[in-house]
Amino acid sequence: MEAPSQSTVLMEFQTDDCKINEIDTFLPAIVELLEKYAGRCKEIYRKMANDAGICSVLFVVCENSFASVQLKSSGLLLLNIDIASEERVRFDYQISKKFEKELKEKLSASKSAALVPIRRGGAYGQRYLITSDERIIEYDVDSVVVDHQSQFQRIQIFHTLNYGNILVLDENQNLAESDLIYTETLMQRGKIDYKDKNVLILGGGDGALLNELLKESPKFVTMVEIDEDVMRFCRQHLRSCCETALDSYKGPNHNIIINNCLVELDQFQANGDQFDVIFGDLTEIPLAGEPQDKEWQFFETILDKSLRVLKPGGYFLTHKPATTFRFFDRGDFFTLHGQDAVFASKDYFKTHSIIKMLGFGAKKLESVALNKTHFENFARDLLVVKHYCLEIYTQNGGKNDWEVQYQASPGNLTQVEDLIFGTSGLTTTAGILAFKIGQENNTVGCCYVDTNDRKFLVAQFSDTESFSNLESFIVQLSPKEVLMAAGDVHDGARTVMNRYGLLVNEGKKADFAAAEATRNLNRLLRFKKGQQENAAALPEVELTHSMASLAALVKYLSLMSDESNFGQFTLSSFDLTQYVRLDSAAAAALHLSAYGADVTSINSAKSGAPRTISALLNKCRTSGGQRLLSQWIKQPLTDKSKIEERLDVVETFVSDVHLRQTVTEDHLRRMPDFQRLSKKLQKAKANLQDCYKIYLGLSRLPMLIDCLLQHDGPHSAILLPVLIQPLRNAEGKLSKLKDMIETTIDLRKAELGEFIIKSDFDERLGELKLEIDECEAQAESALSEAASDLKLASSKTIKLESNGQIGYFFRVTLKDEKVLRNNRNYRMIDTNKSGVRFRNTGIEDVNETYLKARREYEQQQQSVVKEVMGVAAGYIDSLQYLNDHLSILDVLTSFAVATINAPIPYVRPQMLEKGTGSVELIQARHPCMELQDGVNFIPNDAVFKKGPNAIDDRHKITPSPESHSNFKYPIRISRIL
Repeated sequence: MEAPSQSTVLMEFQTDDCKINEIDTFLPAIVELLEKYAGRCKEIYRKMANDAGICSVLFVVCENSFASVQLKSSGLLLLNIDIASEERVRFDYQISKKFEKELKEKLSASKSAALVPIRRGGAYGQRYLITSDERIIEYDVDSVVVDHQSQFQRIQIFHTLNYGNILVLDENQNLAESDLIYTETLMQRGKIDYKDKNVLILGGGDGALLNELLKESPKFVTMVEIDEDVMRFCRQHLRSCCETALDSYKGPNHNIIINNCLVELDQFQANGDQFDVIFGDLTEIPLAGEPQDKEWQFFETILDKSLRVLKPGGYFLTHKPATTFRFFDRGDFFTLHGQDAVFASKDYFKTHSIIKMLGFGAKKLESVALNKTHFENFARDLLVVKHYCLEIYTQNGGKNDWEVQYQASPGNLTQVEDLIFGTSGLTTTAGILAFKIGQENNTVGCCYVDTNDRKFLVAQFSDTESFSNLESFIVQLSPKEVLMAAGDVHDGARTVMNRYGLLVNEGKKADFAAAEATRNLNRLLRFKKGQQENAAALPEVELTHSMASLAALVKYLSLMSDESNFGQFTLSSFDLTQYVRLDSAAAAALHLSAYGADVTSINSAKSGAPRTISALLNKCRTSGGQRLLSQWIKQPLTDKSKIEERLDVVETFVSDVHLRQTVTEDHLRRMPDFQRLSKKLQKAKANLQDCYKIYLGLSRLPMLIDCLLQHDGPHSAILLPVLIQPLRNAEGKLSKLKDMIETTIDLRKAELGEFIIKSDFDERLGELKLEIDECEAQAESALSEAASDLKLASSKTIKLESNGQIGYFFRVTLKDEKVLRNNRNYRMIDTNKSGVRFRNTGIEDVNETYLKARREYEQQQQSVVKEVMGVAAGYIDSLQYLNDHLSILDVLTSFAVATINAPIPYVRPQMLEKGTGSVELIQARHPCMELQDGVNFIPNDAVFKKGPNAIDDRHKITPSPESHSNFKYPIRISRIL
């Protein structure tokens, strides 16, 4: 008799403007489809919870199956269908998708989703295994080979159709018969030479690693495994992995010890034993979260004891964290492998068909290829949205010789910014926070750094048990990553990290050394002119816990290993009281900006209406403006004078249409990202094209200043100190840089996309320039001849183009491609959506001379280019200064554009002194909701007044009678404020 099982189908639907007390309007459609696809159903339970904004209904389907419906006030409808196997009802994924499609139409839902049915029970029980980052994977299990509880862990071996036998320990998948690539990756086969080496394996009870190492002719391999039962079952059921390695505990060049590895490591140290390579083949490296604390402490202890018996220059090798993705750069495309490939297929491509199995036999591996566009998009999503890390490998000589070229984490994007953010630039901040908690008064010392801004911000404060000040610090600065001392974190602080969805890394306690901070700062800081160049004299150094955090960050980011960082950073204190205090719950509830998973849902929304305050106000034209807007949204001012100053500038741009349009459309949209360009200059990665971008921006700066000066409105005086004077200062500081670029770069060629030094800088450059000009004239002549031969209009239907790789070529549109067919005088290069590229013998003869002269020209100009880059690097601070003030201008004009673009333009608030106790909103509207399609928003009045005796009056909110969603009303008012 077949063991009973159950299939669970999970569906969700988003409805518009639903009301939970109107659920009966939805139920008939649900009942109709349940009876169509599953069988008769009957309602057996209903619960209406108006306070919570939810209604639940439960149905019995057939005899032993159930369906539950939950309708939330947000319009989200959840449907769960549990079908028992004894019903003999087919309800697979195809049926569930039909059900979903029909119900979506009946409910007029804006979006819907249905998951693959989850099967529970049955003959083989567990079909789903959990990855280390808490995703589930379903395997095609057809039998349970082993299910045994040893003294230390639960040992299971399942047989699957695709992967053979799979070893599962405590519900964590360890190894499969088709998974030899895991072992080869762990041992870095081809990169590390094990011949005549002493090797130690900690764990490795499956025997696969020992077996593969013995094939590499090591001097001796010692394996320490605590659970002999694992070895016994693997020797029997995973023979293809371990072969004969586990048959004998002692051999001519190996020894298997059954014991606790901590005990053996202590014994090795006592005996003076040293190893060339140590493998930590024990457990997944934990990343964050309270349940993993013990694992962290265990892994830290293992690492500490292992390093004591590791030879200088030796290797300690262990697993890759599940939140680190490894990309392999193969020139024109990138690849992902193993679980990284599976994740990409599900999360990014949304299809399994993209996966290709590479290799043969036991070495087959899931693989996914990504073109450069897909790579940039997926890598951005991993870093910015999901807060994962990535490594990019490139080939180093041999076919299988790969090495890490780039590494990035959410708080440290420096190495990959140019690679994955392309020409768009980074529009969000990417900082990292470190903090240390002292023993006295729950003192927290924080340090925040954004390597793009090159600023250290420190703060030290006493905190509550719930760490509300730390949470406010995080909300205001929005770090993407957190560094903490291992084993030195309170539960309350960890809860704050988890609540905000931050990537958490734990560093060694020894790295949090305040004394190191002073020495590091003496090298890293850019001291002001006339300032004593001694970090010990700075007041911030007195914040010992903050300095300890700063020292840990410097080591974590390897700032001291890159000399380009020396003399580039600033250090300042961050005052929590200068901004409105927000915790993460308030920031999320008010939808100030999208966090974590919310980013995906907001970006995937079909409606073009903004879902957050940040998106609503983001009319910025520059990347720097978008970064600053994100910062200002989370740092609301409390100083009335500063607020009025911003309001004066915004009102200026609101009232002067010509000024607003000229600044935003003619000037700001043509400004480059000066911060990004200055960073490239600092890292010596800039080129002549980057200098040309700087030149174009600086050339437009005088026109922008003149435009601001021409305004003569009531607030024209405020523009001078806030915007005009800082831009004038930047113009003066950068005038010599502009002149140098104008003098050295051939601007005429730059306009055509060719970036070279002017030929009059060198006699040989002049000679080569004449050769190139002659080639250009011959190419133009060849164009005329080809146009006449093909009966096309020269420079119109047939064009002459060139690039540095293939030289000169002709191009015609796809429509005119027929003139080339069967014409042996012309050779096609390639075809794409822009047309057909081709050549004839005339242009090929010119090309040989042209490419040779061009290559020599580029080589000859290198010394001048290097000198130009060196001079430009001296203006890094001035470029950052210009970027900061252009960003301020961009954000303030963005506020003005958002004001004008509203269905009914926003009005300037009348600000009262702090403590007045009065807030009056007349005809207030929800700023995001009023922009949604089909929404007729009803304005409301809200009055908050502090009476002399009526304390409750301070918090009283009275919506208008027409308001039909009163429970959301306070949130709307808060968003307006």
